[in-house]
Amino acid sequence: MVNKLFSCLFISLFSLSLHASNGRDTIADLNSLLGGVTGVKKSEMGFPEGFEMSETGVITVDTAIEKGVYFFELMALTPDESHFIVNVKYDKLSNPTKIIVNADKIDMATGLRKDGMIWVVVLVSLVVFAGLISYLVILDRKVSKLEKAA
Repeated sequence: MVNKLFSCLFISLFSLSLHASNGRDTIADLNSLLGGVTGVKKSEMGFPEGFEMSETGVITVDTAIEKGVYFFELMALTPDESHFIVNVKYDKLSNPTKIIVNADKIDMATGLRKDGMIWVVVLVSLVVFAGLISYLVILDRKVSKLEKAA
């Protein structure tokens, strides 16, 4: 049985009280939220201006950033090779400022891979593909014979 574990982390912080340094506030620490992060990729859109992320997955924002609502997406990899899509919404329009972090785990056939059943899937796919190719070859030969007879 494939384990359908979806991890959703909804965090609403009503003040930026994590810590501030050099005019920057920490809005999320993916390392602690996801139980350790070995790598983080930014989406194709990148980060909005004023946001930065460290190699350890700590997301910070410039305290002088304009009021507004900012969205961005990341992909995080944990030590157990789990992939997470992380959506971050930073709402500086509301008072107090709200931060919502939503992390969804991507299962990517880990259950099949772990149980060794992925090879059964590959084998069945190859058998179906080989059957299709053989049928087309046989059908082509029959059509060729009919063409020569006519």
